[in-house]
Amino acid sequence: MRTISSELAVPYRSVQNYINGESEMPATFFLRVCDLAGVEADYFIQGHFRPSGPELWDAVFHAMDLAGLLPPPKINSDGVADFSDRDNLVSTVAAHVSERYDRKRSERITLKGARHGRDRRGFASRPEPSEGYQ
Repeated sequence: MRTISSELAVPYRSVQNYINGESEMPATFFLRVCDLAGVEADYFIQGHFRPSGPELWDAVFHAMDLAGLLPPPKINSDGVADFSDRDNLVSTVAAHVSERYDRKRSERITLKGARHGRDRRGFASRPEPSEGYQ
């Protein structure tokens, strides 16, 4: 708790109160803690975790390796292995996975909001006026 207090410049007692549930934790504090920990807020709120950057690349690499989908390295004239083709393939797949995840997540949030009469930002949706409505 002292590290959080120090890193976020929040009094130690306040951090202690937030964590112990003695005071309501401000959303800004929660988001700053998530940022400090390098974890998305969704992980705590909904149990979802979205790997990104090196973690996503490693996950894609290992999944493709286990499935036997990685091409063997090319050996150049000096006898040195060239992994650039395989690295580019993994990077491309990781980018597509990330893009598809974001798209599906956005669609899910939009659908969830529509079921509750809310737009993407969480505001109540206004019904479209019918033709006869003035």
